[in-house]
Amino acid sequence: MEAEALCVQYWKEHGLETVSLRPSTLVGPGINEPTFVLLLKQLKNPPPFMPLPAGGRSRFQMTAVSDCVEACLLAAEKPGVGGEAFNIGAEGTLSMREQIEALMHRINKPVPRLISVPAGLAKRALRLLYRLGLSQLEPDHFNLLDTDMVMDGAKAKRLLGFIPRQSNLDMILESYQFLYGDKEKSG
Repeated sequence: MEAEALCVQYWKEHGLETVSLRPSTLVGPGINEPTFVLLLKQLKNPPPFMPLPAGGRSRFQMTAVSDCVEACLLAAEKPGVGGEAFNIGAEGTLSMREQIEALMHRINKPVPRLISVPAGLAKRALRLLYRLGLSQLEPDHFNLLDTDMVMDGAKAKRLLGFIPRQSNLDMILESYQFLYGDKEKSG
């Protein structure tokens, strides 16, 4: 918020119009964010069971790189949006449980046994693994395991005409195909 305020101040003082975009986590082919890479590995070689903090009820919105580029272009070209800030992200974000089930179905792999684990217990275990250097997940990731991370994109739709083209499932599957190629076809 401070950076956005500085941009507006700079615009007012120097005449350089600014628009702020707030994309959720960017996802697409070649992205190597640790949590995302772990998800792709688990899709490729599903474990027999998968613990889901709080039963996998939380939702985590993502933004396709291509959708973020589209939002940038719209923000640069649209008159009258100077000084505004816009949330950018996929629509129709599924819960983690629903997302895992749908992804496994789309790549024709069996859904692992999904086991509900109390969120506090999962966070403590992941914190310990992190401290021991046995986990790629960082505290910012596992502290939010039971929190919905979904932004409202209505303002971007209304003022910019931005409509995301890819769902979370679409962008994960696109990245999966990029990483593993035609060896496995998703359905």
